[in-house]
Amino acid sequence: LTALLKNIIDDHTLKPYFSEGLKVKNECEIILDNGKTLRPDRLVFNDNMVHVFDYKTGEEHGNHKNQITQYKNTLSEMGFDVKESFLVYINKATIKLIQVS
Repeated sequence: LTALLKNIIDDHTLKPYFSEGLKVKNECEIILDNGKTLRPDRLVFNDNMVHVFDYKTGEEHGNHKNQITQYKNTLSEMGFDVKESFLVYINKATIKLIQVS
C-alpha cells in the first residue's frame, strides 16, 4: 500500500498537486440547494482556481465521468475556475490517470 501511495504522489502529472503549501480540501462536502451533498475526494485550490480529483478502484465506468463532471459544474456555479479534473484509478500495483474535460 505504501508503494502504491508513493507511485501516486510521485506520478509526473500528479506530483505538482501534492506540493507543500497548497490549499487542499479532502473529502469536503458541498451542500447543494436541494439539500443533497457532493463529496469530491480532493480539491486543490490556487486563488480562485481549483483542480478536482476523484480516486477510484476497480473498472472504469461512465458514471465516474458523470460524477466528476457534476463536481466541476457545481464548483463553476459556485464561482470557481475549474482548471483540470482527474479520475485516478488505483488497482493492485498500478494507477491510471484520466483527465476529464
